[in-house]
Amino acid sequence: MNMKRVGTSLALALLFGTLSAVADPPQTRIVCKSGCTYSEVADAVDSITDSATDKRYTVVVYPGTYTKSITMKSYVGIVGFDSASTIILGTDGTCLGGTNPGSPCTQDSDCISPPSASCQLSATAIFIGTGVTETSFTGVTIGNRYPFFWSAGGSSSTTMTVNNCTVGALDYSTDCWYDTGTSAGHYIYATNVTLNVNADCIMPTPGSRFIGRNLTVISSAAGTTGFIRPGQSKGGWYVDIDGISHVSTLTGGTDRLFHWPGGIFGTTTGPILKIRNAVWSVTTTGTTAATQTCVNVGGVNGVSTTGDFEFTNLDCSLTATDASQTLYGYNIGSDADLANFRMHVQGGSTLTSGPGTRADVLQNGTASGFVFEMGSNRNSGTFSGGGTVSTISYHP
Repeated sequence: MNMKRVGTSLALALLFGTLSAVADPPQTRIVCKSGCTYSEVADAVDSITDSATDKRYTVVVYPGTYTKSITMKSYVGIVGFDSASTIILGTDGTCLGGTNPGSPCTQDSDCISPPSASCQLSATAIFIGTGVTETSFTGVTIGNRYPFFWSAGGSSSTTMTVNNCTVGALDYSTDCWYDTGTSAGHYIYATNVTLNVNADCIMPTPGSRFIGRNLTVISSAAGTTGFIRPGQSKGGWYVDIDGISHVSTLTGGTDRLFHWPGGIFGTTTGPILKIRNAVWSVTTTGTTAATQTCVNVGGVNGVSTTGDFEFTNLDCSLTATDASQTLYGYNIGSDADLANFRMHVQGGSTLTSGPGTRADVLQNGTASGFVFEMGSNRNSGTFSGGGTVSTISYHP
C-alpha cells in the first residue's frame, strides 16, 4: 500500500474538516470515534472480504478506545496514531463482584466496590483463527485478558508482526500471546514493544518462533510465573530475543524471565532459546514473594531430545527484604533428563542481595552440558546444590 498517499488523504481530511470528506483510499479503512465510515476497528476489519498476498489492506486508526473484539484476517495490518492514545480492548466484560455483580465493565475499577472486585472480560482483543497469516500491528495498545488469542492448530505459515505497541493490561490476568492447543506453529516478530504482564507472556508451542527486539516488560506487584513459559508438550520451538528491560518490585508471587515448569513431556524436536542483552531486576517486599529466580528450569518428565538454552549478557539482579525469601540467579532442577539439555551462560552478571538463602546458581541434578561463563561474579558462595555442571567460571 502507498502510505504516502494515505497520509496525504488524511492530512487533507483534517485540513478541510471531517474525515468523511475524503473517501477511504483503495485497500485502506479509516477508523475514528466520529466522522469516519467506521467507529470500531472490528467493523473495519469485517468489511474486508478480498485480502490476499497481492492485495493487502491497512486499517488506519485514530486515537480513542475501541471495545469490540477483532477477528483478524490474513494480509491485514492495523496502524494506530500511537500506543498511548490508540487502545484496543476487545469486548466489554462482566463484573465478578462489587456493587453490581454481572454489570458490564472494561476494567476492574468499573466494578466500584470492593476494590478487589474484578472485571472478567468475555472475549479477547485480537482473535487469530486457524490459517490466518501475515497480520501486523503498529502504534496501538492491545489490552484485554488475552491480547492475542489463537484457535487451536494454527498453521506453520501463520505470521504476525508487532511494532511500537503496548501489549497487555495490568488490570487483567494477561497472557500476552495465548494458544489453546498443544500444536500450532505461529511466527511472531515483535520490535519496540512494551509488555504488561500479570500471568505468562510468551508461551511457545511446537514449531513456533518468537523473534523479539527491544522489549520492555512491566509486571504487577503480584509478579508473573514466567515471562517466557512453555506449557506441556512444547518442544520444537525457537525463541530469539535481543534486548529486554525489566525492573519490578513484588509483594507476592514470582517474577521470572524464563520458567520451564515440571510436567513437560515427550517431544521429538528440542527447544531453542536465545536471550541476549537483557536486564532482569526484581526486588521482593512481602513474605509471600518467597522464591525468586531469573532462570528456572524444572523437571522435564521423559523429554529425550536435546534442548539448547543460551543466555548472553543477562544481568540478573534479585533483592530480598525478608529472611524467608530465597534467591537463585539460575535454578536448575534435579530431573535426570536435564542431562540431555545444554545451557550456556556467557557474559552478564548476577547479583543476589539481602537476607535469606541465595546463590548465583543452584544445581540439584547432573546436567553435563551446562556451562556458566559469567562476566561478573558479585557474590560469595555462588554455587550450591548436590549436582554437577560441566563448567562454572567467572571472567570479571
